[in-house]
Order: sequence, then C-alpha cells, then structure tokens
Amino acid sequence: MGLAVVHVAGALGVSFAFGLLVLFIGAWDQKRVQKRRLQDASIALGVPHASLETDDSLDPQLLQYSSQRFSGELLRNRLSDLSGAVQTAWGWLSNLLQVGVVVAVSWAMFTEVKS
Repeated sequence: MGLAVVHVAGALGVSFAFGLLVLFIGAWDQKRVQKRRLQDASIALGVPHASLETDDSLDPQLLQYSSQRFSGELLRNRLSDLSGAVQTAWGWLSNLLQVGVVVAVSWAMFTEVKS
C-alpha cells in the first residue's frame, strides 16, 4: 500500500508542477499578445507606442480602433469566441476527469487493502 500512496502522491505532484508550468507559459503569452496589440494599434493610429499608454487624449481614437477591430460582426472574432468557449469547456472537463481518476484510484487503492 505504501508504494501505491507514493505513486499517487507523485502523480499529483507532477500534475501540479505541470499546471504551474502551463500557468506561467499562459502569463508570458498574454504579455506577448498585449504588446503585439499595442504595436498594431500604434501603427494603425500613426502614433508612437509609448504614447498609447500615457496620452489620455488618444482614448477616443483608441476606442474607435478597438471597436472596429474587435467587432462582433467579423467572422474571425466569432470564431475566436467559439474557440475560447471550447477551450473553457475542455479545461473544466479535463479538471473533472482528473479529479475522477484520482478518486477512482484512491478508492481502488483503499478497498484493495481491506479485502
């Protein structure tokens, strides 16, 4: 039984470490995407990149640019929304599946010892 507990604990530890790795990669990717969006906006509006973050007088132009770029009527934005919904559903499903597997393995481990 001790070996089974070590295996389950090890699997949970590896799963936790992998989850942290995915979290850090996601944060890095989010920063990269934000930087690219600011660069695209600065090119479209014809202003320096730094002024988008500091100059409040550009807010109406930036709002209009964002409204046109991220309009719900564009097919690419609808597909992006669908992709986000599928990713969210897959994330929830995978978490539920992981919990179910851990519960099933734990149940099998403890009932095997008592028999």
